Amino acid sequence: MPPAIPQHLLLLLIVLCSSVLLVQSVVPEHKTFQFINQGEWSYVSDNNRVIPVPSSYPFGLYFYITGNDYNKLVLGITGGHALPGDVVVWVWSANRNDPVGQHSTLTFGSDGNLVVADSDGRIAWQTNTANKGVTGISMQPNGNLVLHDKDGRFIWQSFNYPSDGLLVGQSLMHSRCKKLVSRISETDSRDGPYSLVIGKNGFIMYQNKSGTLVRYAGWEANGLHNVKYDSVQQDEPTTATYFLTLGFANKKQAENTSSTPSQPPFIDMTNRDGLHPPSPESEAPSPAPVKMALPHLRPLQRRVILAKVYFGDLMDTHWKIRANISYSFLRLEPDGNLKVHNFYTWSNFSSYWYDSYAFFGNTVGECALGSKCGASGSCNMETCSACPPNGAVGCMINT
Repeated sequence: MPPAIPQHLLLLLIVLCSSVLLVQSVVPEHKTFQFINQGEWSYVSDNNRVIPVPSSYPFGLYFYITGNDYNKLVLGITGGHALPGDVVVWVWSANRNDPVGQHSTLTFGSDGNLVVADSDGRIAWQTNTANKGVTGISMQPNGNLVLHDKDGRFIWQSFNYPSDGLLVGQSLMHSRCKKLVSRISETDSRDGPYSLVIGKNGFIMYQNKSGTLVRYAGWEANGLHNVKYDSVQQDEPTTATYFLTLGFANKKQAENTSSTPSQPPFIDMTNRDGLHPPSPESEAPSPAPVKMALPHLRPLQRRVILAKVYFGDLMDTHWKIRANISYSFLRLEPDGNLKVHNFYTWSNFSSYWYDSYAFFGNTVGECALGSKCGASGSCNMETCSACPPNGAVGCMINT
């Protein structure tokens, strides 16, 4: 029997091993940073500041104002560099319910923790990754902000913490704390009344009415475990199919689910101005994108929500270059609708967001959306009517 190792030597060995692990997990000094919210705003917009961290065009990290208050700032991710007047779609937000003020900070320290703190030092948001092996931060090409270890493995990623929507390739898991929650408005990032949740009966939209969750739309699928938003594209002609992949807890549930495949998807053959191809010489609208080669799945595991044919939207007539349409975002809107936002990008770095699909309007009628006409209006043939005599805003369409 070999001699026992003296206790003091064993303790020394443990301390040395721990020290080696700690040294390996420290973020190199040149990768640490502290960004202070002060001074000039972005050179292309007066409502956000660009964070100088590794980015991946078209996605970047910003502080943006919320509630039209320059002393309420939220850390978020968006695509491209919005010009004044352009629609900005924030695909992820960190402290959306706890904004910080001027002179607040974003710090990535040597311990690997990413922290948003107010000017008085109060922590508004953090990744809780201190001393967990993080050695770097990066933005992935798909818009996923990640903290990684020395081998490139993700320790933390924004894709695991969705705000109000899903980017291509992003999933929502069945969890009490994981759901999509709408914003109050386009200018107010706080949680709104609408949510999209994976429950035992499917992918369901709810409205919070005075503390009571009322179901108003969604996709039924018993035993659902996760939902992934994805797209498939092809050229000649340029077509794209956007769909949800449903994941079940086990194979038996996937095969025996009582849900039925969704109705035929909305097929969009108009350009971004709502016009159909003007002549046969235009980019042909066939073959139909619903016949595209999609990943092999059981019929009940896919819900195709949009099949779009592009016939001229993609060409920049001045530069003679075609747009990249691989980026899109499925978002639960402030009015409770569910939309696909496409992000057109060109090699000359011009870009813009464009709505290409709405659940209420393309899959079901607009009048089925309760917020469309407000409490004092009625919906008829997709338009609001029966406005009160004083012309109150109850009949205004919330978009």
